[in-house]
Amino acid sequence: PIIMSTNKDHFVIIMAGGKGERFWPLSREKFPKQFLKLLDKKSFLQRTYERIKPVVPAKNIYVITNQAQVQAVKNQLPKVPKDNIIADPCGRDTCPAVALAAALVGARSTTGTLAILPADHLIPKNSEKTFQKILEESYDLASRGQAIVTIGINPTAPETGYGYIKM
Repeated sequence: PIIMSTNKDHFVIIMAGGKGERFWPLSREKFPKQFLKLLDKKSFLQRTYERIKPVVPAKNIYVITNQAQVQAVKNQLPKVPKDNIIADPCGRDTCPAVALAAALVGARSTTGTLAILPADHLIPKNSEKTFQKILEESYDLASRGQAIVTIGINPTAPETGYGYIKM
C-alpha cells in the first residue's frame, strides 16, 4: 500500500515547457501536448499532478514552463500556488531547467530530495500505484546520501529520440 506523504523534504518539479511540435496541428507553442486532453477529460499535465499528489505535499510541487504557457498551467492546475509556477526566462531545454529546479528546492530546504518529472508521461491508471511506490522508494534511496536515482521503463522498440540506460 502507498503511504500518503507529508514529508516536507520531498519535492517534485514538473517540466512543462514543450514547444507544441509533436502533436501539431492539435498542439501549438502556447498549447503543447501536455495541455491536451487526449485520453480522457484530464490533460497529461493534470494527470501528472494528480498522480504525484499522494506522494508529495502540494506546496512542494513546482511546474517549470515558459512565459507563453504560464496562464495555461494556472488554468489547468488552479491548486498549485502561483509562486510554484515558474516561467523559465529563456527556454534552453532540460539541463538549465533541472539546475533551476535544484536552486528552487535548495532555497526552500537544505535537506530536500527532488524528483524531476515530465508533464507528458503516460502511465496507465492501473500502474499509478506502482509508480507512486517506486517514487517513494526512490525518495528514500536518494535521501540516504548524495545519489541520483533514475526511473525508467523497458523499451518496446528502438527510438533515437530517447536515451537508454545500461544497468
